[in-house]
Amino acid sequence: MKEYVKKQLERIFAPLAKRRDLDNLFIQLSALLEIKEVIGPGLLFGPLREWALSPDALLIILREVTSRSDPYVLEFGSGESTVAVAAALRARGCGHMVTVEHDAEFAKIVTERLRRNALMKYVDVRVVEMRHFNSRLSPTKYKSYNLANFNVDFNVALIDGPISVFGAETRAIPLEYCLQRLKGDRVIYFDDAARTDERNVLRQYLSDYSHVHVQYLETEKGLARLTDKRNSNRG
Repeated sequence: MKEYVKKQLERIFAPLAKRRDLDNLFIQLSALLEIKEVIGPGLLFGPLREWALSPDALLIILREVTSRSDPYVLEFGSGESTVAVAAALRARGCGHMVTVEHDAEFAKIVTERLRRNALMKYVDVRVVEMRHFNSRLSPTKYKSYNLANFNVDFNVALIDGPISVFGAETRAIPLEYCLQRLKGDRVIYFDDAARTDERNVLRQYLSDYSHVHVQYLETEKGLARLTDKRNSNRG
C-alpha cells in the first residue's frame, strides 16, 4: 500500500517538486496513516502544519506513549498533539496527560475539541501565565511559562511550546523543569530541534546535566529525545 501511494505521489507531483520534497511528503503521509491506526478512524483531527507537531514526530511520541504500561504525559504547548495523545491513551485504556497552555482562549478551543471527541477523561488542560526571564544566551529577556508553583510528574514529556515569538530561549524554562526531573525510564521529547535557536538552548542547558543522553531524531522539523544515561534501558 505504501509503495503504491509513493508511486502515485511521484506521478502527480514530480513535475512540481524537488526529490527531497516528495520524500518528505511520502514520510508525512505514511506517518498520518499509522497515526490514524493508533488513534482510531473516527477522531476529528486537524492539519499537522505550521506550529503543530509534524506527523512523523507525532508518530514517535504516540509509539512512546503506547509502549508504556502506565503512561503519564506532560506536554508544553497544546494543540493537535493533545487530541492525538489523548486518543492514544483512550485506545490504550490507561494513563493520563497534563497539557500546559499560556493562551486561555486557545485552551478553551482545545478543551472543546477534547470534549467533542469524548477525551476529557484523559487530559487535564492547564493555563499557565507567562513572565519574563533573564537570558543565558543574550542580553535580551524572553518570556516563558511561570512554573514557580507548578508541580506535575511525568514519564513522557513533550516540549513543543511556547512558540518562538516569545524569544529564542522561550523553551528553556520547560526544558529545565523536565531536566530536573529526568531519571529512571523517563523521557523528554524536544520539538523543532533542527532550528538553530532550539539547538542553542539544548546545548546551553544540557551542559548542566551530565547524566542526560541526547539523541537527535530525523523528523521534518527535528526532534530531540532526552533520557537518563544511568538507566540501562533508556532505548
